[in-house]
Amino acid sequence: WLHKEMRNSSRASLKLKKRWFLLTHNSLDYYKSSERNALKLGTLVLNSLCSVVPPDDKLFKETGYWSVIVYGRKHSYRLYSKLLNEATRWANSIQNVIDTKAPIDTPTQQLILDIKENCLNSEVVEQIYKRNPILRFSLHPLHTPLLPLPYGDIHHS
Repeated sequence: WLHKEMRNSSRASLKLKKRWFLLTHNSLDYYKSSERNALKLGTLVLNSLCSVVPPDDKLFKETGYWSVIVYGRKHSYRLYSKLLNEATRWANSIQNVIDTKAPIDTPTQQLILDIKENCLNSEVVEQIYKRNPILRFSLHPLHTPLLPLPYGDIHHS
């Protein structure tokens, strides 16, 4: 696999590095080479909040590569292959691992559920709003767990 880690990636230059990927039942690990004692360069832990973007032909037409993007909580991997069937197989395999994971219930999701369940009782909803400072205006930055959405820009203009 050819690989580009998406931290400060500029799409203008496609500088790819050949890497050896290993998919386990908990993570996507990558190594410098396929040798037994090869240096592990990174791990993306797979859970229900991860997502996979399968290969699309628009990017293939631009670059000559099929790409698979794996979004994790803290970082993302973009994998490139010349072969569509290989890229599709990896996208499906990674998605299958994600699908086996128990859903992670973030506080934000629980809050939305509580409001929905009590939407007919305005007093209860008002109490929920009072108890949760995230729902009030604040001059300070708010820190809260994110919902399970792909991180980064998946729409190429």
